[in-house]
Amino acid sequence: MEAPQTHRMRYRVRFDEADASGSLRPSGMLRYTQDLAWQHSEVAGFDRHWYDARGTFWLVRMVRLRLLRSVPYGDHLEGTTQIVGWRRVWARRHTVFRLDDESVAAEVDTDWVLLTTEGRPTRIPDEIARFFAPASIYRPEKVEVPPTPSDAMSMEASVRAAEVDPLGHLNNAAYFDLMAEAIAALDASPAGYGSEFHAEFVRPALPGSKLNIAAWSTSDAAACRMTDEDGAELFRALVS
Repeated sequence: MEAPQTHRMRYRVRFDEADASGSLRPSGMLRYTQDLAWQHSEVAGFDRHWYDARGTFWLVRMVRLRLLRSVPYGDHLEGTTQIVGWRRVWARRHTVFRLDDESVAAEVDTDWVLLTTEGRPTRIPDEIARFFAPASIYRPEKVEVPPTPSDAMSMEASVRAAEVDPLGHLNNAAYFDLMAEAIAALDASPAGYGSEFHAEFVRPALPGSKLNIAAWSTSDAAACRMTDEDGAELFRALVS
């Protein structure tokens, strides 16, 4: 079977996906990105049942989201995704969203890691690598965030049932909503269109978990870090 190197889907921005300005939230773009990736996997024959039968699942570890255009609710986006890199247990996707006039609204790079149901990294099966190849070998990214200063803005939250995804933990897009709320409290902080979000998901937040969220300004970005009630780091990000 010939591998479909790219997959396309069309999305309409719903009213509930828009913020107070009437534009798609950054988290909405991330939700489309996740959905598009799974749609691509499913049409290739690797659906949730395929992974469940093998006791494996994909987890997003890194996102680099560049928001270039505001997208009002009711407008349409066409998303195109492809796998552009492999590294034993890792895969990188590059996704582009375009408006009807063909202008680019957003570009997203995501690093996914394949895990067993016990949470251990596992080698990508040959049939997946063959189907989606060719793709280059690459180095997964880490997000370097400075230590949280004592005067950082802080807030608390809990992982609500409505934010838990089929993998049983806080969905990646929900982290973005919490991050945006925290960064919005900073003066002159970037968090909207024209911004670049570079985020690393360090470990999952489980249902009912208490989250401590810190945000502060650096010389050239806004920073965010989330920890659990024991102080373990869950998420870190830079927004510039």
